[in-house]
Amino acid sequence: PGVSPLPPIPQRGRGRPSSLLRRGPGHEPMSVKALAMGLPPSAFQQVRWREGSNSTLSSRFASVRVRPAHRDYWRSEQRDEEWLLIEWPEGDTEPLKYFLSTAPADATLEQIVFV
Repeated sequence: PGVSPLPPIPQRGRGRPSSLLRRGPGHEPMSVKALAMGLPPSAFQQVRWREGSNSTLSSRFASVRVRPAHRDYWRSEQRDEEWLLIEWPEGDTEPLKYFLSTAPADATLEQIVFV
């Protein structure tokens, strides 16, 4: 969050101007695991999403607005922000699952988990 690719290199001389985004020091993508491990424990909330055959299904989740960076150096515009949903069950040493969602920016954590 708050980090994006650098703008295209300004044109020097003749030729077609560059339009591709670029990466530089401080503007590299971050892995979802590193992002999840860097979140404070208070970012994760217990959410129950449906009734299972034995009991109610629940786990701890956190959500963060991110821009996917896959091959962004071949793009001329940034991707739109999406929700990154992180599941980290109580007692596990690291996050279990990651999901990307194009839900609206004002969606609640419970709504994102339900979908």
